[in-house]
Amino acid sequence: PDVRLRQNIRNFKGGTKVKKKRWIGILLSLVLGVCTACGGGAEPAVPALDYGEIEIPEAVTAESEDMTNTENDGPQLYQSSLSQEKVIAGYNVMDYGAKADGVSDDAAALQSAINAAEVAGGGVVYMPAGKYLIGAQIDLRKGVSVYGEWIPADQEGFEDGTTLLVGTGKNNLSAQAADAFIRMYEGSKLSRVNIYYPDQNAASPEVYPYTIANGEYLGYTVECVNIINAYRGILVAQHNVVMLDNIYMSVISEGFYSDAIYDIPRYMNIHVSADVWADYEAATQGQNSEADIRNAVAGATAFRFGKIDWAYLYNICISDVNIGVRFETSTYAVGAFNGQFNAMNVSDVNYCFSVAELATIGAIVSSADLSAKISAVTTEEDFKYPAQIFFNNSQFSSGEVTVCNEGDGALLFTECTFREWGECVFDNVTMGYINADSCDFEQESSLIAHMGPDVVGSMFVNCTFAVYPTMYNESASSEIYIKDLNYEEPIEAFAATQNFDRPARSAATDKIYYAS
Repeated sequence: PDVRLRQNIRNFKGGTKVKKKRWIGILLSLVLGVCTACGGGAEPAVPALDYGEIEIPEAVTAESEDMTNTENDGPQLYQSSLSQEKVIAGYNVMDYGAKADGVSDDAAALQSAINAAEVAGGGVVYMPAGKYLIGAQIDLRKGVSVYGEWIPADQEGFEDGTTLLVGTGKNNLSAQAADAFIRMYEGSKLSRVNIYYPDQNAASPEVYPYTIANGEYLGYTVECVNIINAYRGILVAQHNVVMLDNIYMSVISEGFYSDAIYDIPRYMNIHVSADVWADYEAATQGQNSEADIRNAVAGATAFRFGKIDWAYLYNICISDVNIGVRFETSTYAVGAFNGQFNAMNVSDVNYCFSVAELATIGAIVSSADLSAKISAVTTEEDFKYPAQIFFNNSQFSSGEVTVCNEGDGALLFTECTFREWGECVFDNVTMGYINADSCDFEQESSLIAHMGPDVVGSMFVNCTFAVYPTMYNESASSEIYIKDLNYEEPIEAFAATQNFDRPARSAATDKIYYAS
């Protein structure tokens, strides 16, 4: 019936001590109010009740005389030393023997705090800012969250946050979830920490298992985490309902591998680049040079996807690696990826999208800026029709060929801009189908498409070209249609001047049709 009552109810659920007689009075007033409302149309008068003073604990800070909670007499409010954030936690890792000095092994203290929270039915474990050497695998148990103090890796001072120094797994070649540094369980959350491998050598990289993986089938959350120099990042396999949000990462082999996921996973605000590692080393005067770091990550793949039933990816930023996104045959299940990407920025990579296999529904990519040294989109033979990739309102740049399609699936482009390319926009298109609708081709280069002998068909509708487009068609059975060409001169005049009788091609096989 009023704000104060709702506040008292919340406080009661949170453990605030309220006298029994006061609650009897509150409940009695509720009953009387309901009875009055049922008995007539007039609005009942709510009696003025005295709820007493509500005691709110003061925030505990790193500068407080006592951060301990040895008696565990209820959640404490902790103030971050790095920002205005506050965390309510029932367990403080320092109470369980953690030193946070970067030398003492704090693995047992962290696991003990997690286990205590799990036994109590779940809870929050707080890790104040500091460097925690973790010399053993950590199981983040069911219903338990670990919170530290954190600054995003693209801001100054992020190295001062809660940092887990990985002291286990070196030279372990395993790519299995069972060997990951941190294993996540149902309803668990890892939030606001840095993860750093102090023994990782950029000049001669060491192999480690995954940094984070699922320990069982049901969902978990990783948010606000800087993974600074992992060999392998995050594995989500044979799993459901995962949330990965606000993650910064430098990785040597692969950033994210996701496979056999049967409920919608979400990847939001993900940043993969060499800068995370380079900036950390510069800030901490580390041993690894920026040149070695960039060379170490240059062969990595940011995302690998196997079988997934509709993934959502939003605000994905990738740079400095070999492949941005790779769709491939599932390791754990039958099937392949389907899902959507919205708001992507991929730059300084060799390939933005590499496609070995996709589900029939395929992938949708919207509002992407894709810039590749070699090719923005490349597909392989297992990319089978009717699988398709649909690009909408996206921009492309490439050093050689923008799109290379060696499968027989469909590549669809709507309201896209092709800014610059090397040899050709669509080249080595040996099979499949290409469709460009309302697209702009800005570079003053006439060679737009080179269609191989097994191409099913191609269409360019309502597209704008900087110069008249040149198309090669080697297929005896397929046709290229160019409709509603936006150019100053009539298309018929241009078409009449074209000589399609090129070397190794006959006019009969150049089925290219222009229409205004």
